[in-house]
Amino acid sequence: MTIAAMHRGVKLCLDKNSYLPIPSFEPEEIDFWINKTQGVYADKCIELLTNPNVSNDEKKKCQEILSPFYKFLGYQTVDIVNYTTLSANAWRCPSTGLAPTNTRRITDVYIKINRVIEDGTSVTAQNVPCQFIPITEINKYMKTIYNEVYFELPVYTFVEYSSTSKGLLIFVDSKTTSVTALLASYFENPPDVDINTLTNSEFPESVHQKIVDLTVTLMLENIESERIKTQPVINNTL
Repeated sequence: MTIAAMHRGVKLCLDKNSYLPIPSFEPEEIDFWINKTQGVYADKCIELLTNPNVSNDEKKKCQEILSPFYKFLGYQTVDIVNYTTLSANAWRCPSTGLAPTNTRRITDVYIKINRVIEDGTSVTAQNVPCQFIPITEINKYMKTIYNEVYFELPVYTFVEYSSTSKGLLIFVDSKTTSVTALLASYFENPPDVDINTLTNSEFPESVHQKIVDLTVTLMLENIESERIKTQPVINNTL
């Protein structure tokens, strides 16, 4: 379905589905709501894909829907920083490697590490898995030995480095461990559609009508406030 066809579908569904007078939406406004819906739809698919209680068939369907947005980031260099909030060293992935502004959800992070063992030998390990921890919960995984902060296992989180910069930080489980690189797989944000440049949706065409229907629901919810509930519609849209 082209973006022009999606626009026509939105207008037709709006006329059919509301008992209130509908304002005239400009093409750019319809673009805005379609793009907002694409993000909502992607989030729902990712949620189902990562839910252990969802069937394999349902996960396979979500994988197919999200396949245009799945990206793999090969080994990226990292730099060490002192994260003063936790009084701990961390390794930061530069924004050129994993741009948070275009990352919808990271699915897996692996690190390459050097570790100095008891006899002083340096050992290298690759593809060490990292667990995601929200920054609000990361202190649960911390331990302090001789006033040094450590973590029970390698973890990563997203934090603000400053008022204008945020990104991925990795914390490791030993003072003798250093991170030399990371790799990650993630879903990027669905690219915006644009009627002016005829930029079409990159979702599979099989779900374009569902995105149109959900777009109309979100638009009507915005017009009609609490009379229409979004969540049941989202749950039945896949």
